Amino acid sequence: MEQARAPLFPLPDLILFPGQILPLHIFEPRYRKMTHDLLDGTGELVIGTVLAEDRKNLDGVAPVQQVAGLARLERYEKLPDGRYMIVLLGIGRVRVTPIASTEPYPMADYSLLDSDTEIDDSLRERIWQLVTEKQEFSELPQETGSAQLVDILIMTAEIPVEDQYSFFSIESLEERATRVVEAYQDP
Repeated sequence: MEQARAPLFPLPDLILFPGQILPLHIFEPRYRKMTHDLLDGTGELVIGTVLAEDRKNLDGVAPVQQVAGLARLERYEKLPDGRYMIVLLGIGRVRVTPIASTEPYPMADYSLLDSDTEIDDSLRERIWQLVTEKQEFSELPQETGSAQLVDILIMTAEIPVEDQYSFFSIESLEERATRVVEAYQDP
């Protein structure tokens, strides 16, 4: 797995899934600078999940979970007072290591996690059934990818964010799918 470096944006109780769209209001000076720098670079940043007691440390560099969402800046609007309204697109799961930064905002080294794209047919069928039982997904296209289906189940599960994160952070799609199905069977 090849390593790369990107700005790290720690957010409490937020998990950025691949394919998810995330609108944000950027008002803090260090993250305004980060947004400005993203416009001059690749536009990629890591959205780090901050959980539990670590939420109290957001003024400094909050400890983020080891698996995070990689995002790409898709749209932005700079407001007259220097704030930004941005829209991010989740483009992958990454393993992150926060690093010391000369910038006012945090940075991290990251490596993309291998993303299997398919799972056992009977498991996919069960996941499809669970997803399409939800009214808002009843007309989902049949060609929706297995990883997306599993992520939909995780995102829409009525469980604490810490539990959602425990599913999100499982690297193997097959194992993630199996564990999510088990959770739906044993509420």
